[in-house]
Amino acid sequence: MGQLRDATDPVLQLLSMAALGLMLSVEPGCATSPSIPAKPAPSSQLIASERLGPPMLLRQRLSGEHRGKPFELECVLQISQGKLTIIGMTPFGSRAFVLTQTGVSHTFTKLIDRELPFDPLHILEDVHRVFFRGISSTATDGKLVEVEGPEQVKEQRSQGVLKERSFVRLDQNPPGEIKISYGGPKAPLVPTYVTIDNGWYGYRLEIETVVQESLP
Repeated sequence: MGQLRDATDPVLQLLSMAALGLMLSVEPGCATSPSIPAKPAPSSQLIASERLGPPMLLRQRLSGEHRGKPFELECVLQISQGKLTIIGMTPFGSRAFVLTQTGVSHTFTKLIDRELPFDPLHILEDVHRVFFRGISSTATDGKLVEVEGPEQVKEQRSQGVLKERSFVRLDQNPPGEIKISYGGPKAPLVPTYVTIDNGWYGYRLEIETVVQESLP
């Protein structure tokens, strides 16, 4: 794992959320693309990368289903030097894409001959919803509700442990909700098991975090 600690090493970080499985389940598209320049995301709910918290690395196993097609893969997420970097991996161990967030801008490079079914920004948004966004209240128990920009956020907490978080668009565009379930307390950085039911884009994703490390 030592080589994963260098934020400049391209073999570093892997995570995708749903989009990884979605990408691997669609039909082949155009050839490998060059990097898409970083661009601001003023309409998204991204937290600036330098505010995401202490440096860390998460190695994860993902499994899920999209449109009746199951998928499994591994991933890692790294926060280092004020930057969030994500590398999606294929089932064969090769890199599928590299996605980096600096501030509220992102850069995306596709490395396989398949198309993403939606903007790579959605990957970052899912990562933020699961691990970084949430209700600011310090209450340890009960159901909490808060409005963040165009979205309503709900949380269920029990004895200081986050059990569930959901997101609904106030304008119902798209309709439905994103529901995230957490399988226990942080251990030590994030819960070991997380499930995402994304009613906006029609997928279910289970995430098991098998390695959690704080970085220098």
